[in-house]
Amino acid sequence: MAAAGAAPEAGAAPQAAAARWRGARRRNTLVGAVVLVVILAIAGYALSLNHGTGPATAARSRPAAAPSTLAPASTSPASTPSATPTQSSTPPATTAPAVAAAPPPPPAPPAPAVHLSAVVSMGGIVGYGSIAGLNFTVANVGPVTSAIVTARIALPAGMTMSFGAGTSDGWTCSPAGQGAVCTHEAITPGASGSDVLSVLLSSASACGRPIELTVTSRFAHASASTPVRCGHRG
Repeated sequence: MAAAGAAPEAGAAPQAAAARWRGARRRNTLVGAVVLVVILAIAGYALSLNHGTGPATAARSRPAAAPSTLAPASTSPASTPSATPTQSSTPPATTAPAVAAAPPPPPAPPAPAVHLSAVVSMGGIVGYGSIAGLNFTVANVGPVTSAIVTARIALPAGMTMSFGAGTSDGWTCSPAGQGAVCTHEAITPGASGSDVLSVLLSSASACGRPIELTVTSRFAHASASTPVRCGHRG
């Protein structure tokens, strides 16, 4: 009877040991799962700290800022903007009415001009190798006194000027090319200056050709001509 009772006890021992082994295995598996969860949680926490999105405890881990030395903020209540716009004390600029420009003054009337007239003529017919008088007159027919007057006498080929004879009325003459140049002081309005020159006919080619008189002064001009009159004197 003692041996039969020992046999069941000997068979129960392995079963109990197996049960304990299975229980330990389950505990080990559970502990490993818990450790794994903890490890994953720690890794996630560290990752959140690296990205700046950690929980509020991360802020507590930062070093405290140095105390500010600025003056304490005023305790007076903040001013609130006014509901009505602030009016400027400067009055608005006003535009002066446009003033019509004064019309330009009328142009000044033209200054009176000097008007001269000229006349030239031969005192008579002239024969070959003989001398004849040549008369010319310059008159001021305008309202203004002229400046110095210059008279130029041009003779045709076959005729020359003979100085030393004739009369003068304020003229000063000198030879110039095929003729003469004479000057006269200023001539007043209504006045005139005349002169008589002497010309010598040296060739019949001059007969009938013109003797030219050109008169100039400041802002004035005049001209005249006369033909050479040839013939035989009785």
